[in-house]
Amino acid sequence: MESCEICQRQAPKTWPTTRNRKACHRCTRDAADCPHCLRIILPGDGVTRYDRDCYCYECSRDKKWCRRCSYPIFAGEGDYCADCPPRVFCGICQKDCSDRFFRHEELGERCPACCTCKECEAVGQDVVEGKCSGCRCGPVKDLHDGLALFPAAYEFLRDVMELTIVKMPELRVSLEAPDCQVRQYPGGLYSGNWVGICCSSGWIWLKSGLSEPVSVFVLVHELTHTWQNENCVLHPGELREGLAVWIEYKCALYLNYPEFAQSIRTNRCPIYGGGLRTCLLWEEAVGWRQLLQDVRLAHDFPDWLKRGWFRGQAA
Repeated sequence: MESCEICQRQAPKTWPTTRNRKACHRCTRDAADCPHCLRIILPGDGVTRYDRDCYCYECSRDKKWCRRCSYPIFAGEGDYCADCPPRVFCGICQKDCSDRFFRHEELGERCPACCTCKECEAVGQDVVEGKCSGCRCGPVKDLHDGLALFPAAYEFLRDVMELTIVKMPELRVSLEAPDCQVRQYPGGLYSGNWVGICCSSGWIWLKSGLSEPVSVFVLVHELTHTWQNENCVLHPGELREGLAVWIEYKCALYLNYPEFAQSIRTNRCPIYGGGLRTCLLWEEAVGWRQLLQDVRLAHDFPDWLKRGWFRGQAA
């Protein structure tokens, strides 16, 4: 028999942890394993236990975060890790357009600046009013553009998700984020950069320059926070952000953007990606309407989810 250094009980077997201690199964059953050092991550070591695929603080604290997968970079060049798919370069200007590009079967990859809609029309791409589908989803430049998308975001919440906001927030659109004390988590959905803010004083901010579909998803995310402020008890970061990303995910599927939905579902940030995946398991177990009822009074994710009592796989 071995002795657990955490609970001091005797156990048939113990495992090494991130603090160089040995722990029994009872003390580690809810903990994640670090894929890099293969040690069990103890609470307080820089990750959340809701995401089962996170690196420990010791392994990741000095590493850069990959812009694409939000994992710490152990091998690779620049802002991308070696495990991510090869970067995409525009076939005309040769600039790195991995974050956003249009792929044409005959023309190859093009960045938004080099997309020539006449060529798209010549090879049979859908062109409306002189613009291909990629260019029609142009950037949101100012408050006027943002206000034009505001109804679509709110109508999705109201008509599809059956959520009502009593006091609609004021919308602000600018390139730079307003001066506001908001917690930001590393490895977020948009390369760790702010693209939206929901302020408790009654306004939300949208970063200009985003495409129209992404702007709608960001507005849905921030309006979900507005609904939480009006209807829910105080949520911790994983539940607050996880619920907003879950509704953003459902909006992407509803508007037929499955690639975007998949990108946020596989995001490896323990707050955003991990919170979304936990909400998907919750939805699978009780249904989405019951989830939205339960979350109003929930101070955290349910114990049966945290303890792994439900082992289903989200669809």
